[in-house]
Amino acid sequence: MDKQTIPFLIEGKRGHDTTNVPVDEVQEKAEEQLKADRNVTLEGKDGETEILTKSDMPDGAKTKTEEQIRQEDKEWAAKFKNTETATSTKKTKGF
Repeated sequence: MDKQTIPFLIEGKRGHDTTNVPVDEVQEKAEEQLKADRNVTLEGKDGETEILTKSDMPDGAKTKTEEQIRQEDKEWAAKFKNTETATSTKKTKGF
């Protein structure tokens, strides 16, 4: 059986390149784009959108308890559960 995929658009010089990403790899692909100082927009199956920036990623700071880090990781992973499409764009002023 084929893995379920979603379209992941990545902004380039000549528009967006589309790649199909397995659903279970969307978070990893988004984090890769965020670490490259790009913004990622997630569109859920319900039509809601969320713009993520590098500063939205959990940081795992040493001053946080393990429980706080686990909770942040759960909340972060939950953002990707209902994703229908994702788009990576270059940062713009104000973000």
